[in-house]
Amino acid sequence: MAQLQALIKIPDALEKMLKINGVYFNWKANIKNRQVGFIAQDVENVIPEIVSKNREGYYSISYGSVTPLLVEAIKEQQKMIENQQSEIDKLEKLVNKLIKDMVSQID
Repeated sequence: MAQLQALIKIPDALEKMLKINGVYFNWKANIKNRQVGFIAQDVENVIPEIVSKNREGYYSISYGSVTPLLVEAIKEQQKMIENQQSEIDKLEKLVNKLIKDMVSQID
């Protein structure tokens, strides 16, 4: 059984995901059956570990391997949301204090 050599958290997952476009496509042999996916050459530029090319030159993507990137990207976004919410809360307190101070000066 293979053992893990090293565990490295995936850096900049959100940035990586923002560089990849999801697309609709049809296989030439089955034009009526629309599929969803990525353009392998685009993915290869960002996440080469999940793209392979066979002897005939056809690319394939290990779509299951995208999941850890998505999870890390969501966690990065969540942290951004929490930071923004914290900033909004601080600004709301400041605005309320300024309004209260202005009202007290009028009275």
